[in-house]
Amino acid sequence: AGDVSLGGANQVAQLGDSTASGDFLLNDATALGIAAGATVAAGGTLSLGTADTLAIAGRLAAPSVVLQATSGITETGAGLIAAPLLTAVSSKGDVLLGGANQVEQLGASSTAGDFTLGDAVALTVPAAASVSASSSATASEPRRPGSAVRRRRRGALADVDLSGIGVPVIVSIIARSRRP
Repeated sequence: AGDVSLGGANQVAQLGDSTASGDFLLNDATALGIAAGATVAAGGTLSLGTADTLAIAGRLAAPSVVLQATSGITETGAGLIAAPLLTAVSSKGDVLLGGANQVEQLGASSTAGDFTLGDAVALTVPAAASVSASSSATASEPRRPGSAVRRRRRGALADVDLSGIGVPVIVSIIARSRRP
């Protein structure tokens, strides 16, 4: 009761205000945008998936937010994610979530390009989760920028900005450079 499940090959270009007291699932066969000023909220898991790009100009709010877009995920303007847990995956593009998000934990996330998460609250990456990016991965708090920390994991080098995001932070970053 209270779930919204739109799991087919929908063709929604822009999603406006939407609410579910339970889980909210939308799969889309085209590029999907969250309209500026819109709020998409769920009392359970909020899952947005697209076979193209996902552009977030509005607010996403749920205990768990799962984003999956084949060609990339971006956050523009006043776009904001408010969630205790965020997972973001893009198989062919970047994940660029540079706003003043309110994410407490970053779940297993991956991208074929760059991964950026701006966060206005203390962020943790649980030991069981990893964030993988083909070039660079950055997690930062926009209000307190700092220097990047370079870490080598499994033979790959990644830039990870850990400044101002709080303690404890357990980071497992796997990155493969695009350069030869």
